[in-house]
Amino acid sequence: MKIESKKDVFVHIIQPILGKNEYIANYNSNNNIKNNINERKPFSFNTDFSKATAENYKANYMINFKGGMNYEKSDTSGIGTLNHQTAFFREPKTDEVVQDYIFKNFGDERKINIVSGACSTGEEAKSYAMLLDNLGDKLNIMGFDISSECIEKAQNNSCQLMKNDDNYSTSFLSLDSENILLTDNIDGLTEYEKRCREKFKQYYQPKGSPYKVPVYPNAKQELEKLEASLSNKEELEKQKNQYNEQIQITKNIMPELADFSISFEEVMDNIKGVLEQNAKAYRTVVDLETEEHAFDNCTFGVGDVMNLEHMYEPGSINVLLYKNALYHTLCKGDDMFRYMKDNAPEIMDSIAKQMNKILKPEGLVVFGEEEYMQGINTDIIKRIMENNGFKQLQQNNRNANNIWVKTEDI
Repeated sequence: MKIESKKDVFVHIIQPILGKNEYIANYNSNNNIKNNINERKPFSFNTDFSKATAENYKANYMINFKGGMNYEKSDTSGIGTLNHQTAFFREPKTDEVVQDYIFKNFGDERKINIVSGACSTGEEAKSYAMLLDNLGDKLNIMGFDISSECIEKAQNNSCQLMKNDDNYSTSFLSLDSENILLTDNIDGLTEYEKRCREKFKQYYQPKGSPYKVPVYPNAKQELEKLEASLSNKEELEKQKNQYNEQIQITKNIMPELADFSISFEEVMDNIKGVLEQNAKAYRTVVDLETEEHAFDNCTFGVGDVMNLEHMYEPGSINVLLYKNALYHTLCKGDDMFRYMKDNAPEIMDSIAKQMNKILKPEGLVVFGEEEYMQGINTDIIKRIMENNGFKQLQQNNRNANNIWVKTEDI
């Protein structure tokens, strides 16, 4: 690790030092250091701050998407908690290519069937319904998800959008593309994104007036707790001594940190400053609704990607959207570190065979643009898809490597 500033020390060393500092623990193990780092006493200020940060981050994570998000425990997936996340027009670059392909290759068909797999609360399916509405009655969109709660929400035509206040930016926490539906910078949008905005306005109308919600709901409470702790002189001195002891242990392990020492007072000021800033962060919320029958061509039901062949007729689907969801089936681990299961290739082979079976000739399978971010080994996916009658889509000299065309029955 290269240390260049006190900020580097705070981010990499000080923040986790009195929680479970795995960096130091590993260093300790690898270098036979006698100090038993794991037996140290917890440092309550930093522990409370880390907990508050995690809770606030989760709250921000849940509302950052233009559509919706929630968490659900799952005993059947390799990952203990499922992240049901979605958004309107979430991956514009991919969706523009897919929609052009639909018009050019399936425009003359009597029925065009699109499946939105792992659809969560349905925003992706409804995005396609809006942008392909000139196909009329021939367009049929079906969404499935393993969560009955999400499916129930998908059947509701109301939605909510959020926008950062102008005086505070949380772009470093953004987990999706810019909110093209509420941004004031229309000139910065592509023509496709501008069309998304116009279509959305045709379908959704504001319900009531915009209102504000905090980006970090717990920040004020945690700031009050910190200030109360800082006012307790006896406890403050105790925590300072514990902090200094742990800093000395860290310096013993990594002498190069000596020139970058951060005092207890500096740490407290940093924590207080972050909480003060977070307490002032708000988002503007817009509640919207559409007409009751606006999405009658979208149907939603509970389903699992492992049972595709039992959900849809052979050769009946034009496009299967299955974005950023493979990791629920193929990976183990958590949000910080995921890796593919030992039997992931066998599971993926079964999924790919079923995808091939339900798709029409020249039908598409669409994965997310950043599947690798979820712990997916895309080389394995590529090999298995190619072995099961698919090839990557090439269009207008642009390699959409997350889009697969069915080239043969297997």
